[in-house]
Order: sequence, then structure tokens, then C-alpha cells
Amino acid sequence: QAELQAMLREVEARYAALGEAYDGEKLDELYFIANRAIGIAGVCGRGAVDVALVSLCQLLDYLKTAGRWDNASVGVHVQALRLLLGADPDDQQVAAILDGLKRVSALYATPVESEA
Repeated sequence: QAELQAMLREVEARYAALGEAYDGEKLDELYFIANRAIGIAGVCGRGAVDVALVSLCQLLDYLKTAGRWDNASVGVHVQALRLLLGADPDDQQVAAILDGLKRVSALYATPVESEA
């Protein structure tokens, strides 16, 4: 649990350093921290945190690919991590949080072209 709290502090610090404009290098730093923590949460019995971290990494991938920045969408993920680690949400609340994160990340997903 202490390792997850340390990761959250690092994620929050990197997020705060990003500001309002696109910065690919800082975005990569945030991605690295979040990606490195995937799996740790599951071992600690916090599988929902793993799902939120994967969603954050997907969002960062989408933004980097598009060369865009959306401070609010990344901020939602950071706040969700804080909530999932700090509060004790019930299963229904966790499902709603994770569904919301999935929807936010999907806003920037590259549409898959269907083959004819």
C-alpha cells in the first residue's frame, strides 16, 4: 500500500508539472510512472487501481499519438486514482468510476476502420 501511495504522489506531481499545453516529454514521464505501477495494485488487492492505471496509460497513448493535450481528461484519471486508493468505494461505485474512465479514454481512441 505504501508503494501505491508513493506512486500516486509521483503521478500527481508529474500531472501538476504538465500544465495546459502539450509536452510530449512530460507526458512520457507520466506514462512511465503509471505504466510501471500496473500490476502492483493487483498484488495489493486493489485491482480497480490497475484498471485505472491501464486506462490512464491508454489515454496518454492516444493523446501522444494525436499530439494533443487534454488536462481535464488526465485530471479525471488522477483524481480517480486518489479516490480508489484513499476512499473505500463499494463495488457499484468502483464500477461507475472505471466505466467513466473508460469513456473518457475512448474519446481519444483512434477509430478502427472496418474491412470491407
